[in-house]
Amino acid sequence: MNEYCSNREFIESLMKLSPDMRIITIIVIITFLSTYKVTAQKVWSLEECIEYALTNNLSLKERALDIRLSKERIKSATMGYFPSLNLSVEHNLNWGRSVDLQTLEIVNNQLTQNTGIGLGSSIYILDGGGKIFNSKIGRVELQISELNLEASIEDLKILITKSYLEGLLSKELLAIIDGNLNTLNGKIKELQEKVEMGEEEITSLLELKSQLAAEKREKIAARNNLDKVILNLKVLLNIPHQERLQLEEPELEERILTFRDQSDKEVEILCFSHPKIKSLEKKIEMENLMIKKARGALFPKIGLSAAYSTFYSSTATLPDGSLPSYFQQLGNNINPSINISLTIPIFNNREYRMEIERGKIERERALVEFTSARNELLKEFIEVRNEIEVKIEELNAAKEHLAYCEKSFEYATLKFENGIITGRDYTDIRNTLHKAQSQYLRAKYQYLFQLKIMDIYCGNGVKR
Repeated sequence: MNEYCSNREFIESLMKLSPDMRIITIIVIITFLSTYKVTAQKVWSLEECIEYALTNNLSLKERALDIRLSKERIKSATMGYFPSLNLSVEHNLNWGRSVDLQTLEIVNNQLTQNTGIGLGSSIYILDGGGKIFNSKIGRVELQISELNLEASIEDLKILITKSYLEGLLSKELLAIIDGNLNTLNGKIKELQEKVEMGEEEITSLLELKSQLAAEKREKIAARNNLDKVILNLKVLLNIPHQERLQLEEPELEERILTFRDQSDKEVEILCFSHPKIKSLEKKIEMENLMIKKARGALFPKIGLSAAYSTFYSSTATLPDGSLPSYFQQLGNNINPSINISLTIPIFNNREYRMEIERGKIERERALVEFTSARNELLKEFIEVRNEIEVKIEELNAAKEHLAYCEKSFEYATLKFENGIITGRDYTDIRNTLHKAQSQYLRAKYQYLFQLKIMDIYCGNGVKR
C-alpha cells in the first residue's frame, strides 16, 4: 500500500511539470536505469578482459603507432629510387651599377630587374647501395615493430591474467574473513550471555574479542589489497577507475596440457619461434644491413642531373637600343643542360670506417642480447612446463589438509559450546582452519595462473 502511494505521488508530481520538463525527466530516469542495469549485471570473464584490453590498452596502441611509423619510413626510403624535381623562380631588383647581359657593358645609376626560371632534376646512379639498404632496413624495422606488438600482446595477456586471478583470490580471502567475523560475533554473543549468567569465565570471552579485533584489522588489509588489484586491472584495461569491475570466477580445471609431454627439443622450437626471440634475430639482421650501408659509403658516387632554365633582364637591350619583351627574352634565353658528377670520398674515409666499427660492436651486442633472452625464455618455458604438475600436487594436498581442518573445527566448536575447551583453544583451532583455507585458495589460484600461462605460451589463449 505504501509503495502504491509513493508511486502515485511520483506520477502526480511528474504530471505537474511542463511537457518539455516531463520528457527530459523521463529520459533521464530511463538512461539512469539502463546504465545501472548494465553496470550491475556486467560480469567480466578473463577472456573478455583480454579481448577488451587488446583494443583499448595504451601500451598496445603505442606499439601500433610504431608499426605505422615504420611503414612511413619504408615509403620515405622507397622515394629515394625516384629522381628529385625542383622548380625555382627568382626575381631581383637592383639599384646602382649593373651589367648589361647583352653587351656586357656597365650601366650606372639605373634600376634593373632580373628574373630567372629553372627546372632541375637529379638522381644518384651509383650511391654505394645506400637507397637499397635504406629500403631493406625499413622493412626489417617494420618486422621488428610487428614482432614487438605480438610480444606486447602476450605480455599483456600474462599481466591481465595475473591481476585477474589476484583479484579473485583477494575477493575470496575477504569472503573468508567476513565469514569468520560473523562466526565470531555469534560466538561472542552466546558467550557473553553465559558469562553474565556465571556459566563461563570472562577469560574465554576476552580471547574471542581479541581474535575479533585481529580479524577486523585483517579485513581492512584484505579490502585495501583487493582495491589495489582491481585498480591495477582497470589501468591495464584502460577503463575509468570509478567504473565497477565485477570478475567472473573461472572453473577449476585439473588438467595438464600437451606442453607437459613435450621434449626439451620441442620446447626449444616453441621458444625460438617466440616473437621476442624473432624480434632480436631481426635486430641482428638490421645491424648487418647497417654495416653494409656504412661500407657502401666508402665507394664513389655517380650522380646525374638535368636542368632547363631561362631568364629575363631589363638591361638586355638590342643593338638598336630596344628592349625585348618579357616573354621574348624567356623564349630566347632557354638553356638546357645535363651534368654527370663523380664523388670520391678521400679525407673522410676514417669517419666511415669508424661507423663500420661501431656497427660491428652494435651487432655483437645484439647477438649477446639475443643469446641471453633466448636462454632466459627457454628456462621460463621449461619451468612452466615442470611447475604445472607440482601445482596440481600442492592443490590436492591443500584440499586434503583443509578437509581435516574443517572436521577438527567442527569437533572444537562442539567442545567449546559444551565448555570442554577454553576460548584460547577454540581460537587456535579456528586460526588453523583460517590458515588452511587461505593456503587452499592460494594453491588454487597459483595452479590456475600456471595453467593460463601455459595456454598463452602454447598459443591457446585469446588471440588478437
